[in-house]
Amino acid sequence: MSGSHQQWAMPVTSFKPIMFVPSKQQADIRRMPVRHISAVAHGALEDAQGGNHWCFYLSTGPEQSVLIDPTPSGTEGSKIPGGGSKAYIVVSKLGCDVSTQVQRVDKIAVAPHLTVGHFLDAIVNAGREKYEFEASGRGCRSWINDQMRLFLSLGLITNADEAETTMRDLRSEFKGGDVTKRGIPLNKGMYYE
Repeated sequence: MSGSHQQWAMPVTSFKPIMFVPSKQQADIRRMPVRHISAVAHGALEDAQGGNHWCFYLSTGPEQSVLIDPTPSGTEGSKIPGGGSKAYIVVSKLGCDVSTQVQRVDKIAVAPHLTVGHFLDAIVNAGREKYEFEASGRGCRSWINDQMRLFLSLGLITNADEAETTMRDLRSEFKGGDVTKRGIPLNKGMYYE
């Protein structure tokens, strides 16, 4: 063996923040018409701060929707001191309007003739898919709040009162459809380039 040694390198894969489920139906999912959006609070988080996990359900037909769910990936980010987690924006085609395991549903009107692709393009064009959760895994409420403001500013959602109700509800905790806490600050994740 000579004085030089061979180094083995693992291929580096780039992080892809948007994940379609099922992945083979990405084009079909993007073309689906959107009838309205529901901002949805799922189960209450089990810690002293409280709050719920929030996501969007884009209604695409009777008992049909596309879920847009910001969730920590476990891939360490670089923006949050103490180590945050880059977000996956999971885009899933579902056979229901919203999950049966919800604590709150805020229905929001949308402009006519929009597709799921219009909403996803708005997120990507604004760099909002590149999000990092706090080290604790919190930050979905802030992300949902940011997208509500974005969709409203672009005219994708059409009722400012409904949007304001959702942005207020993001600062509350819901159990069984009832408010159990109010005034919960949004955990601010960070966007990266």
